[in-house]
Amino acid sequence: MQFSLPTVVFSHQRGRILRAVLWAIPSFLILILVSYPYHGMVIAAAESGTTVIRRGDFVRTIRITGSTEAVRAYVVQAPRLAGVGSRMVLVRLVHAGTRVRKNDVLAEFDQQDQLKQFRDSQADYLDFLNKIKKQQADNAADLAKDQTALQLADDAYRKDKLEMAKNEIVSRIDADRNRLMLEQDAAALKQLQETFDFKERARQTQLKDLEIQREKAHGQMLYAQVNTQRMAIHSPLGGLVVLNPIWKGSSMGDPQEAA
Repeated sequence: MQFSLPTVVFSHQRGRILRAVLWAIPSFLILILVSYPYHGMVIAAAESGTTVIRRGDFVRTIRITGSTEAVRAYVVQAPRLAGVGSRMVLVRLVHAGTRVRKNDVLAEFDQQDQLKQFRDSQADYLDFLNKIKKQQADNAADLAKDQTALQLADDAYRKDKLEMAKNEIVSRIDADRNRLMLEQDAAALKQLQETFDFKERARQTQLKDLEIQREKAHGQMLYAQVNTQRMAIHSPLGGLVVLNPIWKGSSMGDPQEAA
């Protein structure tokens, strides 16, 4: 780009500053020349009457307002605990501005409550395992005892029926005794048959209750074990740590490690 300027020559002497304003064409361009006190120096426009503007880097500064945001981001939150919750105490937190790699620990919560729950649940689980084994052994022994009693009652009843077949050739007293024994043994057998199934269902119900409690304790043990693993939060990607303010009581503030 070129602008035509009139040919003007300025001279100056030592200790004097001469300022000249050249009005160029177009009229909106104002060129200010400042001369410095060097003896014998002459500042002049090109003899051709034109000034050459050469191509170069153009630097422009722009002020903008707004916010910057990462293309990929991961929000770290307090872990959601399975089962019964407990108090969350932050014991370790990466400082803002720290560069982390994938799988680095970003935050860690106190594991003591979860470890205690795990140990307690594990103790209950093992205790119920022992109770179930004992109940199964007791059930087997009681079942065998009831089966023996039922078998003896059935044998006595069958024997009485055989004795009743002899009533025609025995005395009347023996016949009445045989009839009485048959009635008594028949009633005893019927009672044992009726209570046998009831007692077996009762034994199975007790065993089932213990198995339910065992499964509950086992579930609580697994919950506590998983919760313990969730106490340490690892970074899923590499990047820069930025802390976001959170509500702390009635005001906002950065998350902090427990004192």
